[in-house]
Amino acid sequence: MIAQLTGTLVRKDPSGVVIDVNGVGYAVTTPVSTLTDLPDTGEQITLHTYTYVREDALALYGFLTPAEQRLFVQLLSVSGIGPKVAMAILSLATPDDIRSAISAGDADFISSVPGIGKKTAERVIIDLQDKMEMVTASGEPRGNEEVVEALVGLGYGRKEARQAVAGAAKQESGDDAILKAALKELAT
Repeated sequence: MIAQLTGTLVRKDPSGVVIDVNGVGYAVTTPVSTLTDLPDTGEQITLHTYTYVREDALALYGFLTPAEQRLFVQLLSVSGIGPKVAMAILSLATPDDIRSAISAGDADFISSVPGIGKKTAERVIIDLQDKMEMVTASGEPRGNEEVVEALVGLGYGRKEARQAVAGAAKQESGDDAILKAALKELAT
Protein backbone atom coordinates (compact mmCIF):
# COMPACT_ATOMS: atom_id res chain seq x y z
CA MET A 1 0.00 0.00 0.00
CA ILE A 2 1.30 3.44 -0.93
CA ALA A 3 0.47 5.67 2.04
CA GLN A 4 2.26 8.89 1.08
CA LEU A 5 4.01 10.46 -1.90
CA THR A 6 6.54 13.27 -1.83
CA GLY A 7 7.83 14.61 -5.10
CA THR A 8 7.61 17.26 -7.77
CA LEU A 9 4.18 18.33 -9.00
CA VAL A 10 4.34 17.73 -12.76
CA ARG A 11 0.71 18.32 -13.75
CA LYS A 12 -2.60 19.23 -12.19
CA ASP A 13 -6.01 19.25 -13.84
CA PRO A 14 -9.61 18.50 -12.78
CA SER A 15 -8.93 14.75 -12.80
CA GLY A 16 -6.04 15.03 -10.34
CA VAL A 17 -2.28 15.40 -10.38
CA VAL A 18 0.90 13.72 -11.55
CA ILE A 19 3.75 13.62 -9.04
CA ASP A 20 7.28 12.77 -10.12
CA VAL A 21 8.93 10.71 -7.38
CA ASN A 22 12.54 9.93 -8.33
CA GLY A 23 11.73 9.64 -12.02
CA VAL A 24 8.43 7.76 -11.67
CA GLY A 25 5.25 9.70 -12.43
CA TYR A 26 2.31 8.77 -10.19
CA ALA A 27 -1.20 9.73 -11.32
CA VAL A 28 -3.18 10.66 -8.21
CA THR A 29 -6.86 11.55 -8.11
CA THR A 30 -7.58 14.38 -5.66
CA PRO A 31 -10.65 16.22 -4.42
CA VAL A 32 -11.21 19.73 -5.77
CA SER A 33 -10.31 21.19 -2.36
CA THR A 34 -6.84 19.62 -2.57
CA LEU A 35 -6.32 20.81 -6.15
CA THR A 36 -7.03 24.41 -5.23
CA ASP A 37 -4.58 24.32 -2.31
CA LEU A 38 -1.66 22.85 -4.27
CA PRO A 39 1.29 25.01 -5.35
CA ASP A 40 2.26 25.60 -8.98
CA THR A 41 3.75 22.82 -11.10
CA GLY A 42 7.45 22.25 -10.51
CA GLU A 43 7.08 22.60 -6.73
CA GLN A 44 7.67 19.86 -4.12
CA ILE A 45 4.49 18.45 -2.57
CA THR A 46 3.49 15.70 -0.18
CA LEU A 47 0.17 13.90 -0.48
CA HIS A 48 -1.30 11.36 1.92
CA THR A 49 -2.60 8.61 -0.32
CA TYR A 50 -5.03 5.75 -0.37
CA THR A 51 -4.35 2.86 -2.74
CA TYR A 52 -7.55 1.46 -4.21
CA VAL A 53 -7.23 -2.04 -5.67
CA ARG A 54 -9.81 -3.97 -7.67
CA GLU A 55 -9.34 -6.86 -10.04
CA ASP A 56 -9.48 -4.47 -13.01
CA ALA A 57 -7.98 -1.29 -11.50
CA LEU A 58 -5.22 0.12 -9.34
CA ALA A 59 -5.71 3.78 -8.42
CA LEU A 60 -4.16 6.30 -6.05
CA TYR A 61 -6.24 8.93 -4.27
CA GLY A 62 -4.38 11.82 -2.65
CA PHE A 63 -5.10 14.30 0.13
CA LEU A 64 -3.27 17.21 1.72
CA THR A 65 -4.23 16.24 5.26
CA PRO A 66 -4.59 12.97 7.16
CA ALA A 67 -8.09 14.15 8.18
CA GLU A 68 -9.21 14.17 4.53
CA GLN A 69 -7.68 10.73 4.02
CA ARG A 70 -9.42 9.27 7.11
CA LEU A 71 -12.78 10.70 6.04
CA PHE A 72 -12.31 9.23 2.54
CA VAL A 73 -11.70 5.77 4.03
CA GLN A 74 -14.75 6.15 6.29
CA LEU A 75 -16.91 7.12 3.31
CA LEU A 76 -15.70 4.05 1.39
CA SER A 77 -16.98 1.86 4.23
CA VAL A 78 -20.57 2.86 3.37
CA SER A 79 -22.35 0.42 1.07
CA GLY A 80 -22.85 1.99 -2.34
CA ILE A 81 -20.12 4.61 -1.93
CA GLY A 82 -17.11 4.11 -4.18
CA PRO A 83 -14.02 6.24 -4.63
CA LYS A 84 -15.59 8.61 -7.19
CA VAL A 85 -18.57 9.42 -4.97
CA ALA A 86 -16.35 9.72 -1.88
CA MET A 87 -14.16 12.20 -3.79
CA ALA A 88 -17.25 14.16 -4.82
CA ILE A 89 -18.32 14.38 -1.16
CA LEU A 90 -14.84 15.53 -0.12
CA SER A 91 -14.95 18.17 -2.88
CA LEU A 92 -18.15 19.54 -1.36
CA ALA A 93 -16.65 21.10 1.79
CA THR A 94 -13.96 20.76 4.46
CA PRO A 95 -13.69 17.48 6.39
CA ASP A 96 -14.91 19.29 9.52
CA ASP A 97 -18.02 20.58 7.70
CA ILE A 98 -18.75 17.13 6.28
CA ARG A 99 -18.32 15.49 9.69
CA SER A 100 -20.60 18.11 11.25
CA ALA A 101 -23.25 17.50 8.59
CA ILE A 102 -23.08 13.74 9.13
CA SER A 103 -23.16 14.13 12.92
CA ALA A 104 -26.13 16.48 12.67
CA GLY A 105 -27.99 14.16 10.28
CA ASP A 106 -28.04 16.78 7.50
CA ALA A 107 -29.04 14.58 4.55
CA ASP A 108 -29.76 17.64 2.38
CA PHE A 109 -26.11 18.72 2.65
CA ILE A 110 -24.82 15.27 1.65
CA SER A 111 -27.40 14.85 -1.14
CA SER A 112 -26.27 18.14 -2.70
CA VAL A 113 -23.39 16.12 -4.20
CA PRO A 114 -24.21 15.20 -7.81
CA GLY A 115 -25.06 11.50 -8.02
CA ILE A 116 -26.13 11.15 -4.38
CA GLY A 117 -29.82 10.87 -3.73
CA LYS A 118 -31.68 11.25 -0.48
CA LYS A 119 -31.54 7.50 0.32
CA THR A 120 -27.78 7.28 -0.20
CA ALA A 121 -27.25 10.44 1.88
CA GLU A 122 -29.33 8.91 4.68
CA ARG A 123 -27.29 5.69 4.43
CA VAL A 124 -24.07 7.71 4.79
CA ILE A 125 -25.48 9.36 7.90
CA ILE A 126 -26.76 6.12 9.44
CA ASP A 127 -23.52 4.24 8.78
CA LEU A 128 -21.12 6.99 9.84
CA GLN A 129 -22.90 9.11 12.42
CA ASP A 130 -21.57 7.17 15.40
CA LYS A 131 -18.15 6.63 13.78
CA MET A 132 -17.36 10.28 13.13
CA GLU A 133 -14.17 11.32 14.82
CA MET A 134 -15.03 14.40 16.76
CA VAL A 135 -11.73 16.16 16.09
CA THR A 136 -10.74 19.19 14.08
CA ALA A 137 -8.44 18.93 11.08
CA SER A 138 -5.49 19.77 13.34
CA GLY A 139 -6.27 16.79 15.55
CA GLU A 140 -7.62 18.75 18.52
CA PRO A 141 -10.72 17.37 20.28
CA ARG A 142 -13.87 19.33 19.56
CA GLY A 143 -15.25 19.17 23.06
CA ASN A 144 -18.87 19.36 21.83
CA GLU A 145 -19.15 15.59 22.20
CA GLU A 146 -19.24 16.10 25.98
CA VAL A 147 -22.22 18.43 25.54
CA VAL A 148 -23.95 15.82 23.35
CA GLU A 149 -23.31 13.18 26.03
CA ALA A 150 -24.75 15.50 28.68
CA LEU A 151 -27.94 15.90 26.65
CA VAL A 152 -28.16 12.15 26.07
CA GLY A 153 -27.79 11.73 29.84
CA LEU A 154 -30.78 14.06 30.25
CA GLY A 155 -32.88 11.74 28.11
CA TYR A 156 -32.59 13.28 24.64
CA GLY A 157 -31.86 11.06 21.65
CA ARG A 158 -28.29 11.14 20.33
CA LYS A 159 -29.33 12.37 16.89
CA GLU A 160 -31.46 15.25 18.16
CA ALA A 161 -28.78 16.13 20.74
CA ARG A 162 -26.12 16.32 18.00
CA GLN A 163 -28.34 18.48 15.83
CA ALA A 164 -29.09 20.86 18.70
CA VAL A 165 -25.41 21.07 19.69
CA ALA A 166 -24.32 21.65 16.09
CA GLY A 167 -26.80 24.52 15.79
CA ALA A 168 -25.86 25.99 19.17
CA ALA A 169 -22.12 25.75 18.46
CA LYS A 170 -22.55 28.04 15.46
CA GLN A 171 -23.81 30.80 17.75
CA GLU A 172 -22.09 30.13 21.07
CA SER A 173 -18.69 29.09 22.38
CA GLY A 174 -17.82 27.22 25.54
CA ASP A 175 -19.51 24.06 26.73
CA ASP A 176 -21.84 25.83 29.20
CA ALA A 177 -23.13 28.34 26.65
CA ILE A 178 -23.54 25.63 23.99
CA LEU A 179 -25.41 23.41 26.47
CA LYS A 180 -27.80 26.23 27.44
CA ALA A 181 -28.46 27.17 23.80
CA ALA A 182 -28.98 23.50 22.85
CA LEU A 183 -31.44 23.02 25.72
CA LYS A 184 -33.37 26.09 24.56
CA GLU A 185 -33.49 24.72 21.04
CA LEU A 186 -34.65 21.30 22.25
CA ALA A 187 -37.35 22.89 24.41
CA THR A 188 -39.00 24.56 21.43
